[in-house]
Amino acid sequence: MKKCIKIIIQILFVVVQFIIINIIIAFSIWVTRDKKLIEITNLHNLFSFDVILFKTVLSVGLIPFLIVILLNSKKSYNEKSFIFTILIPFKIIIFLFLLLTFFLSSHLESLNHWYLLIDTSYAKNFNVYNIDKIQKDMKEDEIVSLLGDPLEIRKYNEKTIYQFTQDGKSIIGDWAWLEVYVIFADGKVIEKSFKWVYD
Repeated sequence: MKKCIKIIIQILFVVVQFIIINIIIAFSIWVTRDKKLIEITNLHNLFSFDVILFKTVLSVGLIPFLIVILLNSKKSYNEKSFIFTILIPFKIIIFLFLLLTFFLSSHLESLNHWYLLIDTSYAKNFNVYNIDKIQKDMKEDEIVSLLGDPLEIRKYNEKTIYQFTQDGKSIIGDWAWLEVYVIFADGKVIEKSFKWVYD
């Protein structure tokens, strides 16, 4: 009976360590989140602390798990061999689950909660914080002074399209990206778009 209680206490201790490390990571992400970009693109409901904590466990929970395993490996190994052997399959299952969630979270075109623009390419002088200031009838030079240089300028019929962002910046995973373009006719803004694209 004492051995069972000891095993349960050890497992609970490890679970508490895992939870604490995830809370620390989630809190650091929550504190450093890009509040201004979240405000401009209306993502408030996706960046509450509880959502960030959940996403942290799913996307980077593997890191706290490995830290906890390393912190407790000597202690686990020093226990009676049958206890160590019993826990190995559970550790492997949890490891594989967290590895799968890490892979899925970085390849299913979701928002990256620690760096929103991780997969958005843009010019060096692009100012993402001015995208909500674009107004109809603004001239091309006003838009360039507001947002910076476009990545691409295209002509379509009688219209000119300034594409300020593109997909594919991230070399790790495939994340949602912020599409920003402005359409001009006769040198004036007739349409603007800034939205998160999941493709």
